[in-house]
Amino acid sequence: MKKETPTLHDPGCRCLACASGQRNRFFKGKMMKAPEFELEQRYGIERRRLLTRAISGWGVVRGLAVRGSNEEQIPFPEDREFCVSPGLAIDPCGREILLLAGSVLGTDNTFVIGPDCDLQSVERIRPGEYVLAIHYAERFLGDTPLPDDCCGTKVVKNYICETVLFSLRRRCEEECPCGESDCPEGCRCHRQHCLCGKRSRSSCLCDWTRQFDLPKCAKKPCRWHEHDVWIDEGVDLACVCISTPAENCRPPLGRICDDCSPRHIVKSNDLLYNLIRGCDLTRIECLSWGEWHRREAPVPWEEFLELLKGREENGVLVTGLTVHFTGPVLAETVRPDCFTLQFLVGRGEMRTRSVEITRVLTSIHDGDPAGTTRRATLCVRPEWYEDLTGHGSRIRKEGALVRIEVNGYFILDCHRQLIDAGAHGFAPHRKHDAVEPGGTGNPGGLLISTFKVARGHNSRPDSYDEENTSR
Repeated sequence: MKKETPTLHDPGCRCLACASGQRNRFFKGKMMKAPEFELEQRYGIERRRLLTRAISGWGVVRGLAVRGSNEEQIPFPEDREFCVSPGLAIDPCGREILLLAGSVLGTDNTFVIGPDCDLQSVERIRPGEYVLAIHYAERFLGDTPLPDDCCGTKVVKNYICETVLFSLRRRCEEECPCGESDCPEGCRCHRQHCLCGKRSRSSCLCDWTRQFDLPKCAKKPCRWHEHDVWIDEGVDLACVCISTPAENCRPPLGRICDDCSPRHIVKSNDLLYNLIRGCDLTRIECLSWGEWHRREAPVPWEEFLELLKGREENGVLVTGLTVHFTGPVLAETVRPDCFTLQFLVGRGEMRTRSVEITRVLTSIHDGDPAGTTRRATLCVRPEWYEDLTGHGSRIRKEGALVRIEVNGYFILDCHRQLIDAGAHGFAPHRKHDAVEPGGTGNPGGLLISTFKVARGHNSRPDSYDEENTSR
């Protein structure tokens, strides 16, 4: 029987007229065959994936944690098997990667990527550093005989099973790859765009959306263990160090180098709202004088001096005025110009006395990166304390309004992002054992903390070391 030559616009036509999509048009008496049904299903799937990757983006949506990423298993020990927890991801072409149960990497679900679809078993992997990725895969299942085969010897697969596979590719770079890209390049929003009669941020969005950068998806998958897998369109999960290859049904062993940086994250609505609220920003956790923050009743003079009482170190007085942060901040950005200490004395037209912050002491927190700190202690000149506690001190005689400022526009966290130093209501403060951090959800900001100090007694307090005061 002579094979018919396909005509133009048959199912699957890729001509220019059908390039943007082809679907069935139904009418009375239409004859539907396998190609028409395939066309109908393919159109719905491809449109769904197009909208997914164009609107929602691609990357890890939820879960897919690699064993060793939770607190109970840090640091990740040597020679341990790798396990990925349940989760959801979307690959660069919009395919849903759904893992419903935790999976251990082994010879049945993991391969090593080589050139030109050369997929090798993990049994042949060499020790070294690799990038672990997860892939959407398909497998044909269920044999069924063809209806026109009278002998029943010709069978085809009846179903397509959507599944998940893992890959390991050799890491060539010195550092683990970063899954998140930088800000869009080529933005011309500094120009005076005229949108809706005024300049607005929409000009930046307009520039960014002019770029049509949807990825080109591979039409043909690679074949591995009866699976069709798209190896160039996986989602990276972690950088791992393989120490022992798989053998005798045992999974590959090693340790995790980085299970965060390689991940490209899908910005879901919940995640975006958390970012809008500034949940990712480092904030001021509490103040050592937090119980006095915006307090109506004056602070007793002796109680105030008890907080200020410190030690002399390298020619400066280390006070008890300490600011605590919720996360690590760069110690090099925590400088004296980030803080202001003032005393307002008198009634009506008040006189302001500013105190020079000569130094800020910082210390590294356990487990934080080098060069960071979570605590800043203010240091002043010893002579100031002598003037404050002397019999001629106006602050001691009349009391004062204390004003302490923290400039959040100068302090960067470990990601070089401005901290959220703003205050809301009575936060930040420490009440009993509960801590309520500050923050307004915006980077930068200025923390202004005020409280009143009652006047002191006539006698000179001896809270400062006599040897230091006699100098």
